[in-house]
Amino acid sequence: MNAQILGTDYRLKDQVLHRHESVSDHALLAMIVLTLMVCRLVFNYLFLNSKVRKTIENSTHARFIGAVRLGLE
Repeated sequence: MNAQILGTDYRLKDQVLHRHESVSDHALLAMIVLTLMVCRLVFNYLFLNSKVRKTIENSTHARFIGAVRLGLE
């Protein structure tokens, strides 16, 4: 890896400065993800009736979908 973390050679910068930049980058990404999640929740709330779901006729398929939804919770 030649002293590279996330494409940055921390030997060129001070290790404390590199750590500070890493924390800042992660905080920025967390804020972006949180903003996207809030936007999705607002969008789903505003357009609640726009989803048209096909009824599930096969019981095996219904169990599979239930397992996937349970895994996503």
